[in-house]
Amino acid sequence: MIFLSPNTYDHLKSILRQNDEVIEIHSLGTVYESINHHPDIFLFCGDEKIYISAEQYQCIKDHISSSLPIEVLENQLGHRYPYTVSFNGVMLGKYFIHNLNYTASAILEDMKKKKKILIHVRQGYTRCSALPIDNSSLITSDAGIAKAVVPHGIDVCLIRPGFVSLPGQLYGFIGGTAGRVKDTIYFTGDISKHPDYEKIKSFIYAKGLHIAYVPDRPLMDVGSILTFSQANKS
Repeated sequence: MIFLSPNTYDHLKSILRQNDEVIEIHSLGTVYESINHHPDIFLFCGDEKIYISAEQYQCIKDHISSSLPIEVLENQLGHRYPYTVSFNGVMLGKYFIHNLNYTASAILEDMKKKKKILIHVRQGYTRCSALPIDNSSLITSDAGIAKAVVPHGIDVCLIRPGFVSLPGQLYGFIGGTAGRVKDTIYFTGDISKHPDYEKIKSFIYAKGLHIAYVPDRPLMDVGSILTFSQANKS
């Protein structure tokens, strides 16, 4: 199962539909306009279940298989930060990374029950800011996230901030531009135009993974490409 923003380029949507079922989330006024179509604002894919805001669930429930394990969470989102980041944590193998002050309580409690190593960071938009690569590595432009996770043995590719489009904001973030599907990191625009592309490419290739992207289109923060399976790796 792949969750996408409706603003994702059609070319990429078509490619991803060849890999798995794709669900486009709905734009909702629950949060501010720049992020009102971002999957990582409205849902979080854990190891064994999908946590989703009640507002978004009502919009997409008819497209979700009844066999999928889903927990619908009420009253998690609001129009201003930090009420926009309840679902925006990063699960990275045995780690859960987020501003733990703002994580939805149901998600945080489940992460504790599963004995995840909890890593607190100041950045509430953690999934927007950090792109998970495998169970122990990520790419980010946020030096605070990098500083917090490296002592836990997480391998970090630290890149320059910016160079990502996010309408209504000065710029977007690398985590919101991409996601892993099987053995490929898919980017929502032309990552080869990023000034740190060679560094990014080398880091991903070193993990035995591939890169795919939409050529000659701006690299866009569309709230991540989120995936879920019963043996979820993202």
